[in-house]
Amino acid sequence: MGNKIKQILLGLVAFLSVLGLYVFPSTAFASSEISLNDLRPSDKTYYFHENRWSSNSSFTDIHGNLLANGIGLYDYDGGGSHATYNIDNMGYTNFQGRITLDSQWLVGDYGKSAIGIYADDLLLYTKQIPKDKVLDINLKLPKTTKNLHFVVKQLHGAKGEQRVIITDGKFTSSGSYLSVSGTTTSLATIGAQDHSYYYNYGQWDSNSVFQDVKGNITISDLGLYTYNGGRAYATFNIDQMGYNVFETKITLDSKWITGDYGRTAVGIYADDVLLYEKQLTAKTAVQTVKLHIPKGTKNIILVTQQNAGARGTQKVVFIDPVVKKTKDKVQTVNKTVSLNTVGATNTSYYVYKSTYGDSSFQNIKENLVTSGISLTTYNGGDAYAEYDIQNMNFNGFLAKLSLDSKWVQGDYGKSTIYIYADNKILYSKKLTKNSAVANLKLRLPSNTKTFKVVVKQVGGAKGTHKVILDNAVLTKVKVSSTLKTSQIKVVNNKNKSDVVTVSSLKAGDYIKVYNSKGTLLATSKKATKTSVSVSIKQLGKSKGTVYVTKISDSSLESYKQKKSYKAE
Repeated sequence: MGNKIKQILLGLVAFLSVLGLYVFPSTAFASSEISLNDLRPSDKTYYFHENRWSSNSSFTDIHGNLLANGIGLYDYDGGGSHATYNIDNMGYTNFQGRITLDSQWLVGDYGKSAIGIYADDLLLYTKQIPKDKVLDINLKLPKTTKNLHFVVKQLHGAKGEQRVIITDGKFTSSGSYLSVSGTTTSLATIGAQDHSYYYNYGQWDSNSVFQDVKGNITISDLGLYTYNGGRAYATFNIDQMGYNVFETKITLDSKWITGDYGRTAVGIYADDVLLYEKQLTAKTAVQTVKLHIPKGTKNIILVTQQNAGARGTQKVVFIDPVVKKTKDKVQTVNKTVSLNTVGATNTSYYVYKSTYGDSSFQNIKENLVTSGISLTTYNGGDAYAEYDIQNMNFNGFLAKLSLDSKWVQGDYGKSTIYIYADNKILYSKKLTKNSAVANLKLRLPSNTKTFKVVVKQVGGAKGTHKVILDNAVLTKVKVSSTLKTSQIKVVNNKNKSDVVTVSSLKAGDYIKVYNSKGTLLATSKKATKTSVSVSIKQLGKSKGTVYVTKISDSSLESYKQKKSYKAE
């Protein structure tokens, strides 16, 4: 085909496209190269320009050189702008171009700008746009790309906003496609089916964009915070969608870290399974997070837990949160349900779920808790929560037990916790301000119908403690194998501590020793070899019996094995 005929055909295509009568061709007929300016955006914001800002204002680069072509993006009062180009089935493998700020809006305080380029929901490129450099880009495109999105985010300056130009932009089919594994979908595309009031997508408001802890502008993100403390959340339904990986970056926004903005923790849950938890401070770097989504997950839940400071609360940004279908092995987890999801059938008055209104739970180490229950009394007595779990097929209870650090300095009386399965006591412990966080891993008897937590308190001069069960969940999990009597050796010493030794263990196993009344006498450290020993001050001068259990990694405590010992 001669050049003259090509020119005629291209002219006809341009004429018909203006009339809206021409649809760009499929892969088989696509040109090997096309200018960005020869395509019309399928979606764009108001402040979008082609080739010039106005009839008397041309595009220039940072050096003041006139630009013959390009697209220009900015936002009049700061915020975001974008342009989307549909290239579905056109066969283009690469996008090339240059990014520059216009010199006419560069001298003085015009704020700052960042750009992101997306192939559908997959982030291909992001950059803080410099004032002294033109950026060259050459991006490979995934074969399945339907839309290429150019997104510009800006902070307003005293003189206004910078203006961003993409010049010499073109699509080519001369290279290879970008190799990607599976599909990537933004949580923004899925949409939150439920969220707290202070949930934002893209930016905090019409002219306030997200920034990371270093002050860099972020592009396609989700923001969570509370007005005066407590809990913020966003829930995304992914039921039966086949996603097996969740990725994001997490940061505090730099605009809300200087001064006393309180404290913040974030949690990420797959239904009631805690996948990730982190305490954030003004010094915490941007966190890169990749999590495997358990098989059968219905909802991904992002949680921000906060205590306010004198200046308010911090703001949390989830940068480019996406779910993916990859070749990674699908993770399976034990059946796990939060006590808050089960719901108590009977409680005393002061039982709290995950927050005290505008104040968050805070364990003895002063770490904020992203999910759990808290029990207390007004000035002594019993606090309780009872759960009907019959026919739910749970065999274990997991939680981290602690006093809330906000109610320990001074005389807050005495507290003891009791945990029951039906009417059988599983666990009890006296709690003081010196009690460390206790990791509970309790085995429920078969066919347990009711699960109950009771806190008995005596009030002090300042009131009573608040008792926290952090990430309190019912679960079905493997039970550690029962010890054989031949593995257990008991030495009842005279005038020195008695010793219980268990052999043929695996590294990480540990043991517990009980007396005949069921009282816990000792808990060993985790085994580093094949055996472990515990010392007990006095078993008794006469012969007797102990009961020994084993706890293996990721398993519940075994059934008790009886072992007799001789007199001293």
